[in-house]
Amino acid sequence: MVRCNNIYGVNPDDDINPCMVRDAIVECFFEAHTEELKQLFQISDLKSDKNKEMSKKHIILLIKKMFDEVNGDFNNPTKESLIDVVEKCKEFAGFFRDKEIIKKHATEIMTLINKLE
Repeated sequence: MVRCNNIYGVNPDDDINPCMVRDAIVECFFEAHTEELKQLFQISDLKSDKNKEMSKKHIILLIKKMFDEVNGDFNNPTKESLIDVVEKCKEFAGFFRDKEIIKKHATEIMTLINKLE
């Protein structure tokens, strides 16, 4: 998917804040796990607004849990908690994804994190 310089909805050339990076993590995970969500919720069409919203909420809960596990705050993420959550995401995705794809997505998110002060 071509992002036109956007990384999961965030333009790395703009000013970036931790909440924008958190949202990019959610979007990355949502895009990466669409097939698993279809099976989990027995959804044949994730394009409908209702199904997409339900699936996105599932991903948000998963990411919130990861923030809890690293003693981070989903609503007020820090650069450090974002780095820790990316590591958790890599660990979780390792059960479903090829290591090279995981590395590619993590590197994209780290591009955003590294722009934070």
